[in-house]
Amino acid sequence: MASSIWIQGHSRSGKTNRACQEFARWIRAGNFGLPEANDLPVGINNPDQPDDFERSIDPAIDPAPYEQGNRSSRSRLNNRINDRQLASQSVLTLSVNAKQRQKLNDRLTQIGNGQYPVTAETPLSFFRREVELYWPLLINLLGKVKNVGKIKAQFPIVLRVENEQELASEFWEEVLDQGTIAMPGVGRERLVRRMLDLFLLAANSGKSLDSFAGLGDRGIESLEGDQPPAMVWQEISKALTAWRHHCWQNGLLTYGIITDLYRYHLLPHAEYRARLAQRFRYVIADDVDEFPAIACDLCKFLLDHGAKGVFTFNPNGSARLGLGADPAYWLELEQEAETIETLEHSQSSSIAEVALAPILDLVIDPNVYPDMGGDFSNYSNLGTDFRDFRNLNDCTIAIETTSRAALLRQCADIVAEAINTAIETERVKPNEIAIIAPGLDNIAEYALREILSKKNIPFMPLNPQKPIVNNPQVRSLLTLLTLVYPNLGRLVNRDQVAEMLVVLSQVFNRSFGGGVNNNTELDNFGQENLAQDQFSQNSPAVALAAIGSTGQADRQTQPESAPTARSPITRLQSTQTTIDPVRAGILADHCFVPHPDQPRLLESKNYSQWNRLGNQVSYAYEQIRAWIEAQSSQLTPLLLLDRAIQKFFIPTNPSYDQLSTLQELIETAQYYWQIGYRLNWPEAEIITRFINLIRQGTITSNPYTPNMPDDSVIFASIYQYRMARGSHKIQFWLDLGSSLWQTSRAAFMYGAPLFRHDWDGQPWTIQREQEIDQRRLHDALQDLLHRTTDRLVFCYSELGTNGQLQVGSLSGLIDLATPIDQSVYAPPELETNAQNDQ
Repeated sequence: MASSIWIQGHSRSGKTNRACQEFARWIRAGNFGLPEANDLPVGINNPDQPDDFERSIDPAIDPAPYEQGNRSSRSRLNNRINDRQLASQSVLTLSVNAKQRQKLNDRLTQIGNGQYPVTAETPLSFFRREVELYWPLLINLLGKVKNVGKIKAQFPIVLRVENEQELASEFWEEVLDQGTIAMPGVGRERLVRRMLDLFLLAANSGKSLDSFAGLGDRGIESLEGDQPPAMVWQEISKALTAWRHHCWQNGLLTYGIITDLYRYHLLPHAEYRARLAQRFRYVIADDVDEFPAIACDLCKFLLDHGAKGVFTFNPNGSARLGLGADPAYWLELEQEAETIETLEHSQSSSIAEVALAPILDLVIDPNVYPDMGGDFSNYSNLGTDFRDFRNLNDCTIAIETTSRAALLRQCADIVAEAINTAIETERVKPNEIAIIAPGLDNIAEYALREILSKKNIPFMPLNPQKPIVNNPQVRSLLTLLTLVYPNLGRLVNRDQVAEMLVVLSQVFNRSFGGGVNNNTELDNFGQENLAQDQFSQNSPAVALAAIGSTGQADRQTQPESAPTARSPITRLQSTQTTIDPVRAGILADHCFVPHPDQPRLLESKNYSQWNRLGNQVSYAYEQIRAWIEAQSSQLTPLLLLDRAIQKFFIPTNPSYDQLSTLQELIETAQYYWQIGYRLNWPEAEIITRFINLIRQGTITSNPYTPNMPDDSVIFASIYQYRMARGSHKIQFWLDLGSSLWQTSRAAFMYGAPLFRHDWDGQPWTIQREQEIDQRRLHDALQDLLHRTTDRLVFCYSELGTNGQLQVGSLSGLIDLATPIDQSVYAPPELETNAQNDQ
């Protein structure tokens, strides 16, 4: 095996920096296709000048090397630079997720001044790219597999998780009805999800589906039922094999199928192996304790064929241990590494130096520290361990309440006070505070957001994922589809129509806001919407990108011959909504005609007391109704959604969150129609499935945020915070008494321990599961403690949201911290109460 460096250390110990230094050394050594050092002009990455690798070789910045020779020498130098840039892409960098990949890529780009681009990937993105790139080769290989048959030569489509769940449930419907696959107490949807997760775990571990038959009764949960456990596992293997062949034949790829194709068909292929060894001569894998075993097989292959490697490993990491990570398998590379480096000290001070030992001791044995009644004057007489106890008391704060509602209120007050209080002559900024919870819930997020927003403190969840159906604009667009396309009448009701009228009429607010000029805009809006040939044909991306110049765009689209006569409507007073919910309900009750095939809207005058609506409401309603009637059912639904967004939402200047939600809706629609066309679904069936899918709430909007806002308090779960790889001055540990700190299954797939390479083949008992929970808690606590530098705030309420007493394994920590009324962070009202008590 070629030379490799194994770098290990705890969080924030500088492992990634050390890997970047090795990359810089490769540049200085003249690798990546560089000419010999003697042939280089002075100042261009000469290895005899250690700091010169950071200098730019752009002739506009450093023209000296280009002035030393004639035109031919400059041409040869340019060719060498181009060769060097091309050769530097032989460096394969692997990161745990997309954000960490971008961060690592930016750091390497900065080191090489943009002259050494590398191939930056996550393990899954690399497998996906390779499978798509070599898909023609895979078609020939898969056609030779038994019981598969001929595969069509069509470009593959990668299924999202929600689409995978939907299609797999339909494909296995007959098998599930027969009851040959059953797990006691597990519903159908959950069973399908478990089976798909088992497929992914098997692919990540490099195990075939045939190995399922050997699991027998050694699962996490017993499979007692009508069938013996061994037979159930065998049936699961057959069902997954049939599902895999079905996806092959239709050109559909899932995460599990992608990894399975790469491991068993692409990586063993001789031609691919030869090309792979030529393409990548260097590999940098950051945080390999989070990677699956299949990524280790890839790195082993590259090292065996002469590549140089740098691997970073955190012994207390493995946040993805239940999601396919296999740190024990990666330790095999440590035994074969040429150099092993251990980083002991953090790049910046953290409270782990004083808080780690006593916290872990108390988690192991809650009776390790006796009740001292808050008197630490004689702690030195109790041994060395109690010195750590006293140090822990100095750097931690305790917030203790009876109810969780009071805890959230007090936690937000302390956050505000911490930001407004000077500590060691420096103020704490909002982005230096993180609130970490074992499990996120809407109550905590809403309460903290509302309280902090009223105090003008920005607050943001770390990885917000809200169902797009929660957005009224999305629901209105779905209702709009049912009024344009036939045979969708059963998917709409009066309440949905009323909501659509309220939301779509908001575009008229600015037109009724007063002023003569606005009246011209209003009249032109009606004319534009009634003119079919004036609809924009722009793509959804262009429509959404127009948000920054909506006002100018609207004025430019007005015809030059627009009427200028004043209208009585402009004399109306502006209101918050053009069609308010009450009048929208009246219109829906009297002007909406339900029908299973073609529901429609009638004129507002069909309401006998139409004069009670008012001119403003009647006009807006008629404009919406006329726009709907002007649409043709022959129009592509994607184009209809695009036109509706441009006409009703873009002029209202939506916020970033609203814009990202609309973008997610358009992208989901485009993606879903591709699947429908691939599977030969009728157009009406695609629309029906799409509406039902969105309304189920499985589609979430994930706005792209390459960097965290600089002025926001972060709210995250333990898993989200650990994967973000950040650090803060102050951490708030919310719900300290919750049992979710130890037993949370948010980052755990069913059967995950059975597919790790360190599994000994013995039945997975409850006792072994508890041991894993304890180890996972220890790793999480160490990771969190190394990521805070100033204070740690324990937030504990005696009662949880459900009213039950909270007695989790971390409850005892509340007694080791300084009470909040004795802390510099205490709000004025708490200080006053404390003085009154004295």
